[in-house]
Amino acid sequence: MKTFEPGFFALENFIVKQETFDAREPHSGEPWHVAYNVNDPFFRIMGASMVSVLENNPDHPFVFHLFTDGYSRDNAEKIRQLAEKWHCRCTLYELDMEPFQDFHVKVARFSRITYGRLYMAKVLKKETESL
Repeated sequence: MKTFEPGFFALENFIVKQETFDAREPHSGEPWHVAYNVNDPFFRIMGASMVSVLENNPDHPFVFHLFTDGYSRDNAEKIRQLAEKWHCRCTLYELDMEPFQDFHVKVARFSRITYGRLYMAKVLKKETESL
């Protein structure tokens, strides 16, 4: 079994790339944060969910955190367009999935990006209020 140095899971090591599209209106209030964990083929489904959230909460600002193991430029462009159309902020976090290569994936339709959820709280801690 592969072992990793203690600092391997530091944010600067785990996040390969981060890209933010921020089209929020100034002074729009405290946003609600929503996180998704998907791989590139599921961006369309995630986008439908995001639009549903936005359509059903038109008077509230949103920040979307999108955790992925990689994404196409086409999907990044669609996220940018969504942010501009709906005046929200979307941050794409591309994660280093190497630490999860030996983790068991029990169901064929699951992807190792599912394990990225284990890291969401650590990433979002600095973005959101503590309760």
